[in-house]
Amino acid sequence: MEFPIAPNLTPLSRQEALRVWMSRNGLTFTEMARRMDVTSNNVSKLCDQDTMPVHRHAQLLGMGVPMELLPEALDLKPGPKPRTIHDEAMAAFRGV
Repeated sequence: MEFPIAPNLTPLSRQEALRVWMSRNGLTFTEMARRMDVTSNNVSKLCDQDTMPVHRHAQLLGMGVPMELLPEALDLKPGPKPRTIHDEAMAAFRGV
């Protein structure tokens, strides 16, 4: 017997697909956090962002999480972001 697919269903986001995968594989943010020596809140935030540090990405891959369900592995330089030309022009206009 076939079941009709509801017309309001949409494809899952990466974050939703990750949670489905975790549920099917019996893995929780708490367990991931224990293995990574961080808090479960930290793991949840890492997985919801667009990028994550390369070493955290590698740790999650080591737990068997599929790469396509994780954010891009990218080490971002901490600190203030470089000023744009617009910022410099506005600073000059204000006399700063």
